[in-house]
Amino acid sequence: FDIKSDWLLHTASFHKVKEFKKNPTSNYKKNILMTKNILELAKKNEIKNFIFFSTIDISRNFTPKEKKFYIRSKIKSEKLLINAYKNDIIKRLYILRLPAVIGQQCNENFLKLVVIHMKDDRKIKIWNAHLKYNNFVHIDDICRLIKNILVKKIKKEKKIIECVSSNPIKLYDLLILMKKKLNSKSEIIINKKVNDKIALFKNSIGFKFLSTKKSILKFLQDN
Repeated sequence: FDIKSDWLLHTASFHKVKEFKKNPTSNYKKNILMTKNILELAKKNEIKNFIFFSTIDISRNFTPKEKKFYIRSKIKSEKLLINAYKNDIIKRLYILRLPAVIGQQCNENFLKLVVIHMKDDRKIKIWNAHLKYNNFVHIDDICRLIKNILVKKIKKEKKIIECVSSNPIKLYDLLILMKKKLNSKSEIIINKKVNDKIALFKNSIGFKFLSTKKSILKFLQDN
């Protein structure tokens, strides 16, 4: 394609766990090939500004087994883009490491399943109930962040941004809030075994993400 544009946003990938279980090696290769092809497109059309949707899982200190090949494909893609930045193929590079993205008609994720179960007054079983949680972001925040990036007056910059809700709260408190707002009769069952493989993320850029509470309230209003 011959494209005249200032920016290229690469949001595509095979990412659902079920897709990777079917053929992990093939989907791993396809994700990397997408990035290579889109990078070649940017190079050919001299598009110097690039936004890439990556995964927050890279920022964890452990790798979930079921996501291993997906995470590796994102790590490889990030390296390809960073190398292009170092070689001045890209002048501005923003890698958005995304958790679950919530909003209207969002993909299936833990919080969406909670909403579905609460609407049906079904039991909900949770782990790490009393640990703070912010592993999600509202789609409106992503849109605001991208707009913030686009209008920024700067010639060269590279940033890796962990896009998570601010002001995390305990997971149990979060579910109680959801239950109250949905007028649900769901029973919340707490598994006392604590999974130490939980990550609490912090973003370090000059952009204020919605608080965990506000993100959830907006999500419930969306749905």
